[in-house]
Amino acid sequence: MLIVTNYTAFPARWRTTDGATGETAIARSFADFRRLGGRDDAVLVVNGDAHTVMQLVLARRLGLCPYRPIVAIDLIFRRPSTFKSRASHIFKRRPLSGADLYINFFRDTRGLADIYGIPPERCAYVPFKVNLDPSDVATAVRSEDYVLTFGRSMRDFDTFFAAMERLPLPGSPPASPPPSMPWRWASA
Repeated sequence: MLIVTNYTAFPARWRTTDGATGETAIARSFADFRRLGGRDDAVLVVNGDAHTVMQLVLARRLGLCPYRPIVAIDLIFRRPSTFKSRASHIFKRRPLSGADLYINFFRDTRGLADIYGIPPERCAYVPFKVNLDPSDVATAVRSEDYVLTFGRSMRDFDTFFAAMERLPLPGSPPASPPPSMPWRWASA
């Protein structure tokens, strides 16, 4: 099997626990996915790139490339809220829902089904940060309860603050927003 992916940390050669072996080809663009995915045993694994998923699905539906399974990992699906996003949703919904498998870092897929037409049967949950050793985490965490939001990709701090107002726990966001965030808040 050949895995064609944009995830550069994927091993070049791999073996599953049941003994199957395969190789990986790195694709940096839609054209790379099409070119490298020409083998009959290819699987296209797209990490975090909804635009490429849509292009691959559309190319497959239009017969511009042969059928290859498409696995979409960690896509950001937003509920259309503005006129522009609702209008573009009409055209994006079908191609976004056309992958064969969606690997998510969240369990609740009702929004994916309701808004994007992605059935739960094509979704798989994978815990985030599975690479953390529990003993390392246990020694790094304070003994009292608190809530931490951390990271820089697409964090919804307004929702975090609204949720924290309802909890009897202290919470902590980063000291300042990442440079890519256009808004600011006052640090305590």
